[in-house]
Formats: sequence, structure tokens, C-alpha cells
Amino acid sequence: MPRVNSPARTTQPLRIRPNDMDVLEEAMHRRQRLDARVLRKVKGGFIVDVGHATGFLPMSLLDTGPVRHPEEYVGKTLHVHVVRFSPAEGALTLSRRSVVEEQMGLDRMALMDSLKIGANMEGVVCALTDFGAFVDLGGIQGLIPLGAWSNKPGAHPSQYVAPGQLVNVSIKTVVKDECRVRIGLSKPF
Repeated sequence: MPRVNSPARTTQPLRIRPNDMDVLEEAMHRRQRLDARVLRKVKGGFIVDVGHATGFLPMSLLDTGPVRHPEEYVGKTLHVHVVRFSPAEGALTLSRRSVVEEQMGLDRMALMDSLKIGANMEGVVCALTDFGAFVDLGGIQGLIPLGAWSNKPGAHPSQYVAPGQLVNVSIKTVVKDECRVRIGLSKPF
């Protein structure tokens, strides 16, 4: 569960019917997804409507990375988890980031299940190191070792590929328990 450093209070007291309190309590304990409509942007995040309750969605819990245009979320309905609920303190804190991370994990597992040894697929070079290039296969990264391009001393992957470049790779091994994939070039350079 994401850690929230300070209790987030809405600008208005929580007005929650007893049935809604139970729903929010259960959603928090069972990590159930709720729909939240973003009402407005405030300092540090958003005020959102969850059924008959108003809550706070901190900017840090909106997505897995930096949010460049937060105003674009106003008026949208988002899937969220309840991370803190305290009617006595008037606090309802929500997280969309945990929902996004959960979905990314499910997508990664589905991709792992679909990978077949020997299959060719396209990936995007995401990082270069002295020993090879990391390639994103759609949520899972694999390493193409430098030896796939050259055995010459002083060679570097930047001589063959660049970050953001599409490459064709073949699946060499798949270790589902560790979510690891070993890849190689499907076409020599």
C-alpha cells in the first residue's frame, strides 16, 4: 500500500451516508477499484468525487511517472484505490497509481504467458550499457548482449543501435517465475 506522509483533508467535511462508509472501508481493506470523478485541481493534487464522498487524490499517487498536464484530468472519471479513510479526521485519500501498477503487472504476466521460445518480435531499445542493449518488449525488458553485434575489443552497442530504435529480436529463454526473458537478434546487422 502506498505510503502517505500527511493526512489529506478535503476543503469540505466528509458527508457520507452509513452505507457509503461501509463501502469505502471495504474498498480500502480489499483493495477494490472505485470510480472517482475529478472535480478540480488543488495544491498538491485533486479533489475527486467517489459516490457520495469527496476525497483527495495526491499528484504523487496519480500516475507512475511525472504528470505534465494535470489540468487534463479535471472532469475525467478514474479508477482508484482507497489508501486512507478516516471519517473522524475528514480524510479520504485515493490512489490511481496503485491501479495503474496493478494493471501493468497483469499486462506483464499476460505477455510472459504469450512468449514462446524461438518466436520473433519487435522491441524498442530503451537503454545502452557497455555490455549490451536493453530492449522493451511491451512491459518486459530483455538484454541483447554486445556479442550479438561484435566481438571486437572496444565495440559499444551505440555503434549499432540507439535508444528508441525498433529492433527485431528472437526469444531465447523465458523464466516466468522471475519475469525474465533472454533475447537475441533475429536478424544479424
